[in-house]
Amino acid sequence: MEAYRAFDKKQKLIILISLLLTVLGIVAGLIYDSRLKNEEVKKFIRPKSYENPTNISFELEVDGVDTDEKINYTGQVDVKKLSENEIDNYLNKALEETEKNMFREGESKEKVITGINIEPKLPENPVDISFSTDESEVLFENGDINFELVKEKRKVIVKILTSYEEREKEKYIDIIVFPKALTEEERLKNAVTEKINLALLSSENEIVEIPNEVEGHMVRAFFPKKEITGSIAGFAIVLIICLFVVFNEDNKKKIKEREEELKNGYTEFVGRFVILLGAGLGILAVWKKLEKGFTSNKSLNEEIRFTLWEIGNGKTEREAYENFGRRIGGTQYAKFVSVINQSLKLGSGQLLKRLEAESEAAMFERRNNAKVMGEVADTKLLLPMMIQLVLIMLVIMVPAIMAV
Repeated sequence: MEAYRAFDKKQKLIILISLLLTVLGIVAGLIYDSRLKNEEVKKFIRPKSYENPTNISFELEVDGVDTDEKINYTGQVDVKKLSENEIDNYLNKALEETEKNMFREGESKEKVITGINIEPKLPENPVDISFSTDESEVLFENGDINFELVKEKRKVIVKILTSYEEREKEKYIDIIVFPKALTEEERLKNAVTEKINLALLSSENEIVEIPNEVEGHMVRAFFPKKEITGSIAGFAIVLIICLFVVFNEDNKKKIKEREEELKNGYTEFVGRFVILLGAGLGILAVWKKLEKGFTSNKSLNEEIRFTLWEIGNGKTEREAYENFGRRIGGTQYAKFVSVINQSLKLGSGQLLKRLEAESEAAMFERRNNAKVMGEVADTKLLLPMMIQLVLIMLVIMVPAIMAV
């Protein structure tokens, strides 16, 4: 119910209507089922010979058997068995219908241009129909012409076979198959190719001349151009991708180096800030002093100079310091900027103590980082040491083995 209360009015209305329709459907079904009566079965109509067997199922009530215990029967009604005369009639009818309808629109046995139509089954006829030809593969299984084998008009004998169980009837029909109808352009192309083939096959002349005219059409032969545009375009695309990858990796390296430089300079930056602040300088004066004190740390020096430039061009100190922390990123500088801005807002009474605490924390973190870097260096030196050990063992063992 808690879930239902969470629905809005429209959703609740849809749910209620669905429940109402479900109840009404169940009631209607019960009423319909209660009015149903058993339909007594006396006989079945056997399927036609060209139809499929019918599956049946019904219940039986037998005198002497408990009426509550009904017998369920499931079986199959097979098709009516045909007499020999009926089979012959179906076979002959299938041959006649197939011969009558085997040619496509506009075609006849004297002129077959696209193929023939042989249906494996006819409506209301149980007979199976197939065909074959005296020349293998001239016609595909669907009756289409295999134009690869038909290059000129030719006579083909088609055998139509009708069968039912073990009885068969056949008929032979002569048809004339035509080659593929060519357009004027295709015909001209074939004529040019044939004429060039004749010129090349004739080995009597030392010089082979390409015909310059075929059926009144001028012919000019050229060796294909060895174009380089595609190669240049491919090379340029590969070069651009390589440059993009190289520059991207270089930029990543520069960004990482800058981040490391700023991170490494934080301890010294806070330490100097505390010393200058303790000497009685104001916050802005300390920034100006620090501008000249970090020439060795190029990244940090640029950020300090840019911060002073923003202050000199209309930004408030708080905005400039916030931008300083945002540009550098990282929790250390963000925390430092937060302390500075709070002092500008609330007063600088606790600023020196808070910065001294931050300087000690930065020094502690720097020592931890140095320890981690030392451990990493030891790990990197492990592989060269192992290689040296193997070399020393080889220098000692090889002469000893050779001396044995």
